[in-house]
Amino acid sequence: MTKLPIPVPMSGLKFARAYVVDQPYSCVASPAEGFKVGTIFPFLLETYAPSLKKALKGEEPWAT
Repeated sequence: MTKLPIPVPMSGLKFARAYVVDQPYSCVASPAEGFKVGTIFPFLLETYAPSLKKALKGEEPWAT
């Protein structure tokens, strides 16, 4: 495998800093369940479940 050189036009730069607020998670599925369904956040399933059901039936999933 050949490593490609990464051009760095500017030198002396520093990494940016970010502050991330600690966000405790509540109402999440277990990791095992998350692997089965694709997410640990139930609200994501609620958002996409109707479209997924339509797609599995062969219907247009995003049609209203």
